[in-house]
Amino acid sequence: MMREDLGSGPITSPSPEVSTRVVGMRVRFHVRRVLVEAKALARPVAGILRVVWLPLLVGTIIRLALMPITLDVDLVGYAQTASSTVYGQPIYAYGFEYPPLWGLYLNVVGHFVAVFVPPTEWLYTDPSLQSFYLSSSLLVGPYVLNLSFVMAEKSTLLLFDIATGVLIYSLALRVTGEVKSGIVAFSLWFLNPLVILASAAHGAFDVIPTFCVLAALVFCLNRNYFLCGVAVSVGTFLKLFPFLFIPLLLAMIWHARGTQTKRVAKSAALFFGGFAFVAAPVLAGPGLLSGFLMSVTSGVSSGAEVYGGAGFWGLFSLPSFLPLDAFLSSDSTRGVILLACLAAAIIILLSLSVALGGGRTSAGKRQWLYAAFASACCAYLVTPVVHPQYAVWTLPFILLLGFENRLFKGVYVILTITTVATYFLLIDGPLYLFLPLWYYFHTFTTQTYGSSLAYWIVAEQVYRPWFLVPESLALMAAMALAIIRVIGLMRVSINESLVRVDP
Repeated sequence: MMREDLGSGPITSPSPEVSTRVVGMRVRFHVRRVLVEAKALARPVAGILRVVWLPLLVGTIIRLALMPITLDVDLVGYAQTASSTVYGQPIYAYGFEYPPLWGLYLNVVGHFVAVFVPPTEWLYTDPSLQSFYLSSSLLVGPYVLNLSFVMAEKSTLLLFDIATGVLIYSLALRVTGEVKSGIVAFSLWFLNPLVILASAAHGAFDVIPTFCVLAALVFCLNRNYFLCGVAVSVGTFLKLFPFLFIPLLLAMIWHARGTQTKRVAKSAALFFGGFAFVAAPVLAGPGLLSGFLMSVTSGVSSGAEVYGGAGFWGLFSLPSFLPLDAFLSSDSTRGVILLACLAAAIIILLSLSVALGGGRTSAGKRQWLYAAFASACCAYLVTPVVHPQYAVWTLPFILLLGFENRLFKGVYVILTITTVATYFLLIDGPLYLFLPLWYYFHTFTTQTYGSSLAYWIVAEQVYRPWFLVPESLALMAAMALAIIRVIGLMRVSINESLVRVDP
């Protein structure tokens, strides 16, 4: 009788008002949950910024002083892409050669700046700089770029410099357990001349994918695998090198399984779900998939070219390696494939070593840092065109490993000195500073500046190949050491695990 009473009566659907109220309650619940999580995240970030306020203040003042008086031709290309998107053109319409997320960002910046300054006033050619442009080996252009766009783009990089420093602080605290180490790590990052020149002077956006890699590692260590996949995906569609960290992150997921192997499949699904969460809408845009594939293959077609930077390809361009250099230049596709296979073998070896190491041993907890540095170095193996700002990819891991090994302190110093000197002596020389001063303030003239230009061009052509030797050798030596340490720590970790199991 009770079942009949309970089941009696017509089945009615909830009214539209009730359905709307339920949906509204769910939306408010999720919004409130996101706000609570954001507030919980903001507290430690605010605490870190209070601790590092002095280097934060000094580094910010230096950047703000350099932003308006420095310029690189890359910013001209960014402004052209942003201007075209404001007028409804696709981001790959005018030779844009980066993955699509950076183009979508430039689209947002372009629409923001256009509210204050029309795109027709962002960029124009100064005829008086034509001869100067030709004499500078096309490393700068005869362009005047509006300060509004320059400051908007570089201000974003300043924020990511700070955010990356916060992640480095938290990782240093995790590695060493000391607040002092976190302060030192933040300062070594935020006050590093390479980082300052790359973002505040050059306007290169390498700090953003670097931040994504560090964020992915932090999320993975905290077992938030969905956001880990999101971070890697964002970094990959800004610049390709974060993709190389996927095997290591999967190895870390396996590493953290403990005694419950069934969790691995769920964790990996969350990771790839986060990756697809970003990749699917990004690649679904008109022309974005073909443009992304073009950005993947453009580096191979450029050949074994070293342009004012360091890396393994730079070492191969030395006179003692001329036969190899000729081989790579004449058949760059084969050379890139060979080096890509070497990089893949190294990454697989590192990932297997991390995965096989004991899940909860002290040695196993240090493996990921060495493996992450070696994985970042693998990007140099497969990148034919190497610029000094690419050193930003490895710098966070180098300074973190400096707390464990003195050799990495030396690598940090060598990397900083060579890349900064490359910026000032071997690429544009003082063009970064003096030419924008002429643009905006007419403080200098092309005649007075041109008399000293010949020295910088000669220095670039004569000294650049040999100038790359210390950095390339330091990176390769540190990479070899990192691989050896990962394998050694794997053995120690396995032994520690066996000792725990053995009664």
